[in-house]
Amino acid sequence: MALERKLEDVSVSVQPAPVSEWKALVNVPEVQESKDTGLLDDTLFAIQQTIANPTKNKKNAHHGNTYADLEAVLAVVVPCLNERGILLSQFPGKNELWTRLRHKSGQWRVFATPILATKPGPQPYGAGVTYARRYAICAALGLTQEDDDGNTDAWLRAAGQAAAEKC
Repeated sequence: MALERKLEDVSVSVQPAPVSEWKALVNVPEVQESKDTGLLDDTLFAIQQTIANPTKNKKNAHHGNTYADLEAVLAVVVPCLNERGILLSQFPGKNELWTRLRHKSGQWRVFATPILATKPGPQPYGAGVTYARRYAICAALGLTQEDDDGNTDAWLRAAGQAAAEKC
């Protein structure tokens, strides 16, 4: 039977989709920014040199891992941004969350993050918005946190450990 074949008889090649195809799949536009972003970029660079990762303050009851919730992320990020003249704004749309970083000089950057809800309704949508807000902020600033649902596969943890050992 085909199902009883040995693993070495099966050849699998996984190729990531090109970015252009990925954007079409999730309907995420290019990052938009002001014509000049030098001051914004310099300020974000300075922030990245000093900002701490958010404290993991919540435990996922389903998976048992810990993560930093939105409040913990904002408690770290907003004071650092505001002290250096950057305003963080986030605007949820129907299918995406728009995140804007605006420097006091007028320079800005806006990007979209898909809002993924598990089912229709206001509560799943709200959870999707919260999740997107947390991940968009961390991605924009290069912060890390433990994923509260995507980091639970053993192979992913093993791959991360192997990569860390090479550093």
